[in-house]
Amino acid sequence: MLIDQGVREATGGPCEYRGRSMKEAHAGMKVTKGEFDALVDDLVKTLKHFNVPGGEQASCGDLGPLKSDIVEVDSNEVGTPLPDAFQPAPTLMT
Repeated sequence: MLIDQGVREATGGPCEYRGRSMKEAHAGMKVTKGEFDALVDDLVKTLKHFNVPGGEQASCGDLGPLKSDIVEVDSNEVGTPLPDAFQPAPTLMT
């Protein structure tokens, strides 16, 4: 999901995401602002590590528009446990 919707669409990639919306996929997960920011930070560091050109780095690191659909808890806390009812999404076949 992150690759299909977040990274590919942010960079203008050729794939069209057809899965659940970010809001639907993350509903009830209680993702914090800190966890979202940590994900973006890790993604940017990974792109730099693999020498991805600056323009692509900027596009991938700009996941800000998805933040309001993913973050449910306005906290800088990270590492919060998932709810007991959490069910991972099934693997997509490509």
